[in-house]
Amino acid sequence: MAIFMKWHPASPSSPIFSRKFLVATVVLIIFIVYVSNLGKMMSVTDDKAYIQYRTGMGKTEKFSTTPDTCQPKEHVLFLKTHKTGSSTITNILNRYGDFHNLTFALPQDGFFNFFWPLSFESTFAADLKGKTPNIFSNHARWNRKSMTELMGPNAVFITILRNPVSQFESTFSYMEFAQLLGMTASKNPLATFFVDPTNTLAKLSDLSESGSVFPYLNLLKNGQFFDLGLEKEKYFTDEKIKEAINEINESFPLVLLMEYFDESLILLARELCWDNRDVVYFKLNQRKSSDANTNISNELAHKIRQWNRADMLLYDYFNRTFWKKVEKFGNMFWINVHSLKNYNKMLEEECLLPGEYFAKA
Repeated sequence: MAIFMKWHPASPSSPIFSRKFLVATVVLIIFIVYVSNLGKMMSVTDDKAYIQYRTGMGKTEKFSTTPDTCQPKEHVLFLKTHKTGSSTITNILNRYGDFHNLTFALPQDGFFNFFWPLSFESTFAADLKGKTPNIFSNHARWNRKSMTELMGPNAVFITILRNPVSQFESTFSYMEFAQLLGMTASKNPLATFFVDPTNTLAKLSDLSESGSVFPYLNLLKNGQFFDLGLEKEKYFTDEKIKEAINEINESFPLVLLMEYFDESLILLARELCWDNRDVVYFKLNQRKSSDANTNISNELAHKIRQWNRADMLLYDYFNRTFWKKVEKFGNMFWINVHSLKNYNKMLEEECLLPGEYFAKA
């Protein structure tokens, strides 16, 4: 015997209809968002998945901190110093920001830096229509008040330093100071400069005030400290130098060192609670080894240190604080450093041309 039951469709006002309509609406919204972002999702995800596939870098490589106590920090200001490996750090930050769709602080249209060598003002940045930027990584001269005003009170400030002897030599070469100083005929223009650096710089400063010489002359004495805001009249007073170092120490929870680049990046990943994959890198803006002046005599090195005394005090101070940070992490720190070196080497061999971008083993 067949049993027939009369079917009553759910009315629009019934609870069943409301639930079905809500579920259908949510599914439709998710589908639309997914399709609209599919291209972006595929390109970014595939890239990161490829790095993980090639290197084995996964979540297990992260520092032993839990999501409850360590959330990725995504408001970062990098004070980019000159000839310190800073372009590579900038690339790492820009890649992270691009991957996570973050907002960048950029110079006003037509400029590649924030009006360096002027002390930074928030008006130097392109207008973001009220948004607070996440990443700041172009060249700018340190100004704590204005940079905090732009980035917000919770931003993490980082910078990088280099041994003043090699940094000064690199700057002297890169900025072509020998040509500016009329020393190209000298076999060793750097040594020639140090025959009488004070008078040479004084003559150039006179030209600079008349607008005849470019602003990079500011890097010809204590250039790293100049980037970090120290005024030239304070170069000769230990008390003023120490005050400036203390202010930098209070403002920057992490100061990287070029000589210990991989170690610096592991500290950076720890400070920002980023995955180690986020700090894989290729070196940028680096001279060929054949172009570097590695034959600096002890006498010339001593003169460079004396000439850049403020930079030496700055570097020595943060060299000490750097290793104190390293000591806190024990053997796990060195395991991460070793892994990062291996990952970088594998990616170089996979992506770069031997002999042109990296030395063939």
